Amino acid sequence: MTKKKKSTLLFLKKDIKNLGNSKTTSKVSSGYARNFLIPKNLGTLATVEKIQIVEKEKNLQKQKVTLLKEQNKKKKQLFEKIKSIVFRKKLTNKKTLFVSLKEKDILQGIYQYTKYKTAQTLTNFIAPTSTGKYEFETEVNKNINLKIKIQVCCF
Repeated sequence: MTKKKKSTLLFLKKDIKNLGNSKTTSKVSSGYARNFLIPKNLGTLATVEKIQIVEKEKNLQKQKVTLLKEQNKKKKQLFEKIKSIVFRKKLTNKKTLFVSLKEKDILQGIYQYTKYKTAQTLTNFIAPTSTGKYEFETEVNKNINLKIKIQVCCF
């Protein structure tokens, strides 16, 4: 007569190479769970209450992700509405800007139009020294990169 191997349903607290990722359930032999995983604090026994709690956490995480995606879509649409930002500066006798346009000024201009803060730097930024049209890029967040068109005029 052969013995039946008893298995135990276990919640994994950490990623384990052959079993699975953290916060997932896995069936393991009861000896492996009792002698290795539970004493090393790598897993706990899966009870009905714990399973329900983890499912609720997963649902909340999914809701947060969908909410962030919706907010990112709204931000992107708002930023796409901006055709260009106009800056009016004084000119010298040589038709160059009296005071150069700084990165900080452009970021403040974006904030005035959108009321959203962007990254603290612009990529491809070369300070405009004369009137004309320029294009820069900034990062709103990890998913949205924004191309900004600015126009420098004299007053």
